[in-house]
Amino acid sequence: MNKIRIFSVQCLILYVLLNLSGYFGAWLITRGTQKRQESLRSEKPQAIPKLHKSFYQFKHDVQNARSYKYKSFIGFRSEKRNTKSININARGMRYANSLKLSKNDNIWIFGGSTIWGFGVKDKETIPYYLGEVSNQGTVNLGEQAWVSRQSLNFLLNLLSDVDANIIKKPSEVIFYDGANDTIHPCTLTTSKLDSPYIHYQEAKIKNFLELDRKGLRGKTRILNASKDIFSTIFRYLSPKIFSGLYKFKSAIKTIKQKQISIKNKNSNASVSNNCTSLEFANRVSSNLVNNWQAAYVLLQLRGIGFTAILQPSPYLTKTYKGGITNPYKDSYESIYPSVIKKAKGFKWFIDGSQWLNDSEESYIFDEIGHLNPRGNRFIAQKIWQNLQRK
Repeated sequence: MNKIRIFSVQCLILYVLLNLSGYFGAWLITRGTQKRQESLRSEKPQAIPKLHKSFYQFKHDVQNARSYKYKSFIGFRSEKRNTKSININARGMRYANSLKLSKNDNIWIFGGSTIWGFGVKDKETIPYYLGEVSNQGTVNLGEQAWVSRQSLNFLLNLLSDVDANIIKKPSEVIFYDGANDTIHPCTLTTSKLDSPYIHYQEAKIKNFLELDRKGLRGKTRILNASKDIFSTIFRYLSPKIFSGLYKFKSAIKTIKQKQISIKNKNSNASVSNNCTSLEFANRVSSNLVNNWQAAYVLLQLRGIGFTAILQPSPYLTKTYKGGITNPYKDSYESIYPSVIKKAKGFKWFIDGSQWLNDSEESYIFDEIGHLNPRGNRFIAQKIWQNLQRK
């Protein structure tokens, strides 16, 4: 028993020391970032997106409360949680105007992590700002990593409750999609699965089930549980140090990405993705548009308005300079034109892919297209302006 106790204390001390080194390492890297960036640039300077102040509190809360469980038909949904920056109810809905569906909720908005509010607080999300600018009850029905098919299935669940008079129907439903429906089927992480109807978690789930079949899941769970215990204890004790570690990891990642970028450029290497195939890209774009069309039909039968928005691409803006050789860029360029061509004739479609084009301010802080609080407010205003024109 004493040996276990001594070992636990040693592990905790080691973890503290590692995080302290991360904090001071981040400080040292921050001091030398400018010089390192200049030495890594082979052409004109490229700005690295600056993380906003809300991001570190958000990251801390997510790490301490991250929990997803399998949900029939929709794959997964956030568990109920209450933290400084993230509050979610039992339905998996993040706070917008409230944590409950009520008779005053007129707008339901679905989407992936950009709608859900990755990197920002509850009152800095697109749904929250949309409620402010429209003066209407707005419900945040987004979820991290969700694709449009998951939103469609969740909409079906909620419409069943509407039909049963459990909840009041909204006046308008919005699907805000594009990034996940492009990235999941197109990028290299899912290329071996060779299907446009795919979610990147499929490979992880298959691997998990294979471990279970081989009797290895229990051992893996014990190792992960031990790691999580020390991680949780330390993060609760010192979120500031955890923030320092995250900055350190981010700085290292940025430098490695720059080095890879230059190496690829010098060797004339190209990044491939599934969607360079026109036939495959056509299936991917059709899947997204068909999901939107299905939602429109379901809502029209109930007298509910519907709007599908193709979200902005980070690679169509003047201000975002990161991830130029990222495979996501090729995926966006393969899929977005096809989606616009297929959907532009529908009255429910809004092409928001270039909404950030004319902005002189940098709203995007990563290669996926996640927005800082100012960016979310800007998009909410754009959504409301377009809804009023319908």
